[in-house]
Amino acid sequence: MTLHNLLNKTLIYILLMFITSLVSVQAKTYHFAYIYGLVDQEVSVIIMDKVYQRLGLGFQATPLPGLRAQQQANSGAVDGEVMRIFAYGGQTPNVIRVPTPFYSVITMGYVKKGSNIKVLDKSSLASYKLVKVLGVKHTDLISDEVDPKKIYNAHDPLKMMRYLQSGGAQIALTNPLEGTVVLKQLGYNNIMRL
Repeated sequence: MTLHNLLNKTLIYILLMFITSLVSVQAKTYHFAYIYGLVDQEVSVIIMDKVYQRLGLGFQATPLPGLRAQQQANSGAVDGEVMRIFAYGGQTPNVIRVPTPFYSVITMGYVKKGSNIKVLDKSSLASYKLVKVLGVKHTDLISDEVDPKKIYNAHDPLKMMRYLQSGGAQIALTNPLEGTVVLKQLGYNNIMRL
C-alpha cells in the first residue's frame, strides 16, 4: 500500500467520522412535557412533532399532570413544556418563553342549564363553588381571588365535568375547545357555556 493510498483511506475515514458525528447532532431528540387529557395540548404536540420533523430533529412528548409537567420543565428533567400561557414563564424561571403564534386561550365557565348563574367579571366567581383541572394556568389566574376551599382541582377534564354534573361544583372553568370536546365525549346535554 502506497503512502498516497494510505492518506486517501485515512482522509475517507476522517470524513466518514465527521459526517457520522453531524448526523448524530442533527438527530438530537428534544423531550417535552404536556398536560395529559387536554385537547389543545394534544393538538400542539402533533403540530410540534411535524415542525421538529421538518427541522430534522427528534421530538418526544410525555403527558403528565399540570404541576408535574411544570416541575419537570423547571428542573431540566425535560427540555420544555408544550403550550403554556405567558404568565407561566414568571412562575417557571428556568425555562425560556417561546411565543406560539398559532394559539391563544380564553377561559370559559360551564354551568348546568337552569342554574341561573350570572358571572359579570372575575370577582363574581367568588360567589360560587368551582371546579378546574389542576395545574392549568389560565384557570388558576382567573380563580386566584376565590377562597381555595371553594375550588376543586380535578386531575383531568373528564373528571372536572363529571364533578360539575354531580353537583359538586356550580361552575367548571376551562377553554371553549376543551369544554366542547369533553361534553360531547361524555354525552352531557344539560351543561352549557356561560
